[in-house]
Amino acid sequence: MAFSLTSVDRSYLPEDGGYKLTISGTFEFGHNYRVHIGTAEDTSDPICYSGIAGQGATVIADNEAELVCYSPIVPVETTLSVFVIDIDTAENHVLSGVLDSTHRQFAAKVFNLRKILPLFYKTGPRKLIEEPITAP
Repeated sequence: MAFSLTSVDRSYLPEDGGYKLTISGTFEFGHNYRVHIGTAEDTSDPICYSGIAGQGATVIADNEAELVCYSPIVPVETTLSVFVIDIDTAENHVLSGVLDSTHRQFAAKVFNLRKILPLFYKTGPRKLIEEPITAP
């Protein structure tokens, strides 16, 4: 059975790595996969990790509908592709240009700075809980 890729569960990815990615498609149950994220669309791109101790970068399909892995450090402000290779069969597929890398937001530093600035600077909420919730 051949595998296929249909989508990724997010459209942006912070550059500092360690974020969960769920890749949807059709996968061979129990097969070993490698997931790469980058611009080259091959194995030279940074490799994702399984998130399971002792498994390293080998992602094993737990079901036939999705692969779950964790992102590597990626170049910032770049449009990225997801390259998946089935280690058992050498078959590979690409989702081109599906992720945009962004700067990691360090909210704690921003809010600490806002606490010490005079109110007339109107720098926004003084506490994270006061920040309006918006989806990126």
